[in-house]
Amino acid sequence: MNHIVPDWDEELTPHDDPLVREAVAHADTAEESLRRILCIPKPLVYRVRHSRQRGAVWLDREAGILWLLAAETREEDSNDDAYEHFQYLYEAGRLLPTEDDYLRDRAEAIVRFNQQAPADVENALGDARRHAGEDQEAVIGGTLPARVCVVDDGDLEELWVMVSCRDTHGDYVDRKLAQVVMVYFEEQVGPGAWEVVDEWRDGRKVPYHYVAKYGLSDRRGYA
Repeated sequence: MNHIVPDWDEELTPHDDPLVREAVAHADTAEESLRRILCIPKPLVYRVRHSRQRGAVWLDREAGILWLLAAETREEDSNDDAYEHFQYLYEAGRLLPTEDDYLRDRAEAIVRFNQQAPADVENALGDARRHAGEDQEAVIGGTLPARVCVVDDGDLEELWVMVSCRDTHGDYVDRKLAQVVMVYFEEQVGPGAWEVVDEWRDGRKVPYHYVAKYGLSDRRGYA
């Protein structure tokens, strides 16, 4: 049977399916709040349910993902029962995520990041301009911490931007992702001169896991 795979930028939201909503609701407490599916000895797979629908979920601790592995209708004492289906998939080696699933997750994360980052950058600049001369903290794309400071100097505007190469969980990301965020900042500001710096505006050394830039922009270039 052919399966239709959604495009990369099609968001699979928790509102699409009640079992997805159930899985999301238990994402942080799965091991404490959900019951194991006993016909699957290893790894620990749990059940979620809605009406007669049953789902099998697995907490992948290494990847930090709660996977909804399969879903089926509860038909007790039937070969078509949900738990018979889950056991069949397990024994056939088809229950757990594949490399394609992990690739899909990474690709969707990048799409979500690039969809959200420009708006976060715009908001961060807005906050920095409203509090000129003060460092403002922000999170870009829902995952990368950043620090922004705008200094008003008449017709010119000084901009200081630091973007972390560690996400909000403390995990390192590709340095190129922080550099992409810098491009979003430069696009938002418009024409100007930018340079990479290793010291912040007050002389503090930029932490090694940050990318930092100083920009000088003509204030007349934006409304």
